[in-house]
Order: sequence, then structure tokens, then C-alpha cells
Amino acid sequence: MSPATAATPARVFSERKNRRAGTRARSLDLALASRFPSLSSPLHPPPTAPPTQADLDLGNYERFLDLTLTKDNNLTTGKVYQAVIEKERRGDYLGKTVQVVPHITDAIQEWIERVAHVPVDGKPGPADVCVIELGGTVGDIESMPFVEALRQFQFRVGPSNFCSVHVSLVPVLGVVGEQKTKPTQHSVSVLRSLGLNPHLLACRSQEPLLDSVREKLVSIFGCCCCC
Repeated sequence: MSPATAATPARVFSERKNRRAGTRARSLDLALASRFPSLSSPLHPPPTAPPTQADLDLGNYERFLDLTLTKDNNLTTGKVYQAVIEKERRGDYLGKTVQVVPHITDAIQEWIERVAHVPVDGKPGPADVCVIELGGTVGDIESMPFVEALRQFQFRVGPSNFCSVHVSLVPVLGVVGEQKTKPTQHSVSVLRSLGLNPHLLACRSQEPLLDSVREKLVSIFGCCCCC
């Protein structure tokens, strides 16, 4: 999911907040980098306080949504594994075998709940909406712990508190100009097989989706489709 795509629903919630609808936006990034020096931005630009090394998308979210984020808003594979290993070394697991499930997945869920309660818009109290970007492609090996954590998280918080938005490419083939939905059909099928059923489809294409293509996706998956 691109920063612009992830920030769009959050921006809508922000505008509703300004209309006194009682909603505030929150953007979190689940970047999959193993360590900070390998991240794309060597130093996260202001207004992040304090300045820190983080994924470049974090700065984009700040500019799009007018928020002040910190390094805690960026979770990486390296950070979550390091935290779990440190807990194991301290004996927090009482000698139990540390595994991806449940220890890594639990750590990801606990991070989401903890950071979601930290205000980022200068107002007291937690935000009403927390937008989480899970990068990569459906089926990537490195994203599997995060996908499983989110699968469990939807039951942890309940269906009324969880909405999954799947971003997919609808390519246009050559001179024919036909919009193909096969990549989207495949990625949604894989996502469903992993236990996550998207409520919304955000489709990217060279041109706005044709009504026939949009209706086809809606009829196949039974969810709202936007482009």
C-alpha cells in the first residue's frame, strides 16, 4: 500500500473530525526492514519529534495528515524480533520455546494496541481511527508474521473495530487497452486463504476503472471497489 492510498481514508476521517463528527485519523506503518541503517531515509525529516531513522513513508504520512509521528509509529521485522529475543533473554517466557506463533504475532498485536493509544495530533486521548499500512505483496514470506498477526487481531478487537483495505493493480494490456482483473482475483484469493477477507478494494490502474470492471470485482468478492 502506498502512502497516498493509506492516507486517503485517514484524511477523510480527519475532515470528518473538522466537521465535529468526533473522528480523528491515525497512520501507522508496518515496514518490513530488518534494521534502521538499511531504511530508505537516513534521517527522518521534521516535524517528527525527536528526529529518528525510519521508513520514508512515515514523513509522507505526517505531511499528508498533518500529524507528528515518532519512531514508535514504525515497526520493522528487526524491531519486533529484537524485542521478543530480549524478553526471552530476561526470562519473561519462563523457559518456554519461543516461536513465531504465538510470540512474534502477539508482540505485533501488542505494539499496535500500545501505539494506537498515543495521541499524535496534539489533542489528549487516543485517536478514533488507526490506519495500519502493511507493505509488500500478498504471499511474501517476510510478511507472513504480520499477516497472521492481523488475522488474529481482527478477532481480538471484533469485526466492528476492524476494516481491511486491499490495494491491487489492474493492468492494461498493450494496444488492446483491456483492463485485466486476474491479478486482483489472485491476490484476493491468496489473502482470503491466509484468513483476511478485504472489506474494500483500492484498485490502481493507468486509467479509471470501467464500470463493467468495477461491477465484476464487486460481484466476485462482494466488497466495495474504488479506483
